[in-house]
Amino acid sequence: MEDYVPEIVRLVKESAEIEFRESGFSYERFVQHMRCLIARAEKKEAYQGAGERWAKEIKKDYPEAFEVAQEVRSYLRKKTNYRISDEETAYVAIHIQRLIDRGEKRK
Repeated sequence: MEDYVPEIVRLVKESAEIEFRESGFSYERFVQHMRCLIARAEKKEAYQGAGERWAKEIKKDYPEAFEVAQEVRSYLRKKTNYRISDEETAYVAIHIQRLIDRGEKRK
């Protein structure tokens, strides 16, 4: 399995204009989810999630995080040629929102 995580972390920091520690519970959960997502993408396995309605709520409640998650989705699509669903993107957005909430905005 290719390790895209360091580039994804850089992308999140840059796109959200934040700095965060690359340790701790929120970071480790984000990385674990990214590794699982990458493994599914490389195997072309569909994500079975909570549904499209849930994804719309996440997009509405966390627009910045969802936008960054869409950038992660685009990056992984280029690398794996796999279309990540809106549901999966919403789940990534939740992890990103936790990093945003615990990070420091760049000046």
